[in-house]
Amino acid sequence: MALVDYKDKFKDSYTINTGDDVCNVINSFYKPALSNCISYDRNAGYFSSAIFSLTYQALPNLIKNNGKIRIICNEFLSKEDIEAGNKIAGQEKINYKLDELLQNYKNKNRTKLFCTLIHEGFLEIKICWKPQRGMFHKKTGILKDKDGSVIVFTGGVNESLGGWLGNYDSVTLEQSYGTGRRKVIDDEIKNFEELWDNSHSAWECLPLEEAVKKNILKNILTKSEFDEELESIIEIENKLQDRLIKNGELTTEDYNFAHDQKPQSALDEIKLGDHQELALEAWENNNHKAIFKYCTGSGKTMIAMFAIREMLKQKKKPLIIVDGIPLRSQWAEEIRKYV
Repeated sequence: MALVDYKDKFKDSYTINTGDDVCNVINSFYKPALSNCISYDRNAGYFSSAIFSLTYQALPNLIKNNGKIRIICNEFLSKEDIEAGNKIAGQEKINYKLDELLQNYKNKNRTKLFCTLIHEGFLEIKICWKPQRGMFHKKTGILKDKDGSVIVFTGGVNESLGGWLGNYDSVTLEQSYGTGRRKVIDDEIKNFEELWDNSHSAWECLPLEEAVKKNILKNILTKSEFDEELESIIEIENKLQDRLIKNGELTTEDYNFAHDQKPQSALDEIKLGDHQELALEAWENNNHKAIFKYCTGSGKTMIAMFAIREMLKQKKKPLIIVDGIPLRSQWAEEIRKYV
């Protein structure tokens, strides 16, 4: 089949993580699109090889089509993926059998599969980063089939198990063979290639092995703003992966089984804006020292709440100094609510 065969099956947009419809985007769009394409180019923001728990069923068909996946992500990876990057950069001998890894993914050979896909030329990872301030946060996907049909999707979804399953989000599709906007499709392809070729004026895009050698990779465990998604990835993998593989699909029951613990605080449900994430990153990189100057309503208090929680995790006692009793009462209320 080709992508055009799904013209009347793919929706123009999908909402992720909405009750009984939680797996609709995975089974109705993500897997069949990947199974019937010859290339998948992805600006991922964050990437985790835990995503193979969802895509392993689509990979054999993509490989049969001699397809290729190219992923651009930021420098924050899991310890498993950094381990894989070290193996690739160190040119260690990789002689794992790809077919066997895909057939037996229930054994959780995550790093082996990651390394083998790269070694066999089916997967290529590049790290996009800014030597000064900034974080690569773009999230788009470009799927092309053998007939030249193209699907571009945009949204807030990272290429990770927690991104596709653990967060409330959405994706919007542009389909070249339907009513998709051709200019949007062409612009996204152009933007991806510009980054991939490392020809952007402000951002560097380096192969994974080169990023390892330059020591720019960072473990996501150290990033407070990614803790929630990381925990989602770990929880889903530990509780769900064997059942997902055995059943051949992810059901709503499985999803609820993997999420039987509620967030510990209201702060766990907050998604920071890009400017807030950059502020926290600057604060962390400067030994937890910073002065934030933003306009009213920009979310300074929420930045402070995340910073306070981080300090508490490190067994330190934050000191809050305010100008007057009204502000003291306001801050006390915010602390009780979020921290």
